[in-house]
Amino acid sequence: MKNLIRLGAVGTAMVVAMGMSSAAMAAATASSNATVEILKPIQLENISGLDFGAIAVNAAGTVVLSTENVATCTGGLVCTGTTSVSEFRVFNGTAGKRVTITMPENLDLVSTAAAIPGSPTAAEKVELTDFTTDAATRTVLNGTVSSTFREVTLSNTTAAANFKLGGTLTFDGSEASGTYNGTFSVTVEYS
Repeated sequence: MKNLIRLGAVGTAMVVAMGMSSAAMAAATASSNATVEILKPIQLENISGLDFGAIAVNAAGTVVLSTENVATCTGGLVCTGTTSVSEFRVFNGTAGKRVTITMPENLDLVSTAAAIPGSPTAAEKVELTDFTTDAATRTVLNGTVSSTFREVTLSNTTAAANFKLGGTLTFDGSEASGTYNGTFSVTVEYS
C-alpha cells in the first residue's frame, strides 16, 4: 500500500512538473526603452503694438494693415498717418523647435470717449478682424481632416524667433472722431 501511495505521489509530481514546463516554454520576455524630451519653457514678449495710423471716415469701409506695414483703405475711408504692425519675440526656448502661434479672432476697438466702455454703441467702436501673420503656415492631415497652423522655428543659435501681426478694421461709417483702443492676446506653444 505504501508503494502505491509513493508511486501515485511521484506520478502526480511528474504531471505537475510537465504542465509547468510547457507553460514556461510558452512565455516570452522583451525589453523596451522609455524616453522623454524636456523642453525649456518659452517666453513671449510684445515688441510693438498694432497701429492703423489716422483714418478719415467719410462712409463705411475697411482698412487692411499687412505684415509688411502697408495700410490699404477701401470704401469711404482715407488712410493717413504713421502705421505700425504688432511684432512679437519668442525666446528662451529649446533651439530648433517649432512654436505654434494662436491669434485672436476679433476685437472691438472702443472709443476713449465711450459713455459706457463695456457696452459701446456702433459709433463708439471699430471691429478688428482677420489677424494675419508673417509666420510660416503648416498643414497637418489627421485622417480626412486637415488643420492649418501658423508657426515659427526657434533659431539654433539664439533659440528665439520674431513674428509680426496685421489685421483688418471694419468701419460702418458712423464712428465718432477720437482715439479707439483695444487689447488682444497672442499665445505660443511648442508644436
